[in-house]
Amino acid sequence: MPDAPEIPEATNPFDKRVALTIAIIAVFLSFVENHGDNAKTNAIIQTSLESNAWAHYQAKSIKGEIMESQASVLSRMNGTEEEVGRLRDENKRYDNEKKELMAEAKKRKAEADLSALIDDRCDQSALMLQISVVLCSIAILSHWSLIWVIGTLLGAAGAVVGGMAFLM
Repeated sequence: MPDAPEIPEATNPFDKRVALTIAIIAVFLSFVENHGDNAKTNAIIQTSLESNAWAHYQAKSIKGEIMESQASVLSRMNGTEEEVGRLRDENKRYDNEKKELMAEAKKRKAEADLSALIDDRCDQSALMLQISVVLCSIAILSHWSLIWVIGTLLGAAGAVVGGMAFLM
């Protein structure tokens, strides 16, 4: 196996500061990307649960309509009041269950929307942090402190945007 290339040691104080800046930005980047991935997964799960709730809602609507139709037909065919009442009560039960399902679906939608927003914020933050790492790397190669300052400021802005995603 060939020997790994030797990594030069940073001897210049500027190079050391920039390297430390890159390391700190990389740590923030890893947290932001992990949080964004978790939020994306949660958004997918909540959207699926919302879809399930709406499907259940639709099934209850169909069952309720069938009960009401049967009650109507039975009342026209001189069915007993007890049978017609039982079918209409069943329809009312389905209506109450539909209200619960609608509330659950709306709750899941709100959770999915929040998770999607968190993921978007994390994506914005990650982009700023990644560009910051690139700018700081260029600063090491060019020894141009202005690029390092710009990269550091962009990294700080990315960290703030990422921090806001954690607070949502």
